[in-house]
Amino acid sequence: MSKTEKEKTKVDIDLYRDSCKLFFDFYKHSTTISIGAIVLLVSVFTKLEGAIKEREFLLNAIIMFIVAIAGSMIVMFIYAAHIQGRKEIQNTCRNIIAVASMFVGCGLLGGLVALYLFAKSNI
Repeated sequence: MSKTEKEKTKVDIDLYRDSCKLFFDFYKHSTTISIGAIVLLVSVFTKLEGAIKEREFLLNAIIMFIVAIAGSMIVMFIYAAHIQGRKEIQNTCRNIIAVASMFVGCGLLGGLVALYLFAKSNI
């Protein structure tokens, strides 16, 4: 292997590692948003317990945000293990990441829709 091929391989590994870090940051931020929304919903529930009209939307939003958090945690554990080892992600892990990412997307979207419907019914 020549010197330029080694340098190219090192650059490819660094680019792959950086892209994994960006995905890790995305899931970290989605977890933060979900936790913030749950804290907001729980505080609204405790303050206005008797005046809430549609409780189902509130509980649905909390459950959906918990699903998003669980999916994000699974993906972050996989990325953290692979970033540290500098290994390429295996196909089984890629499938797990794909399914967990769908849970994250559906959880965030479902939670935001339920939050919107809850706010619309109570304001």
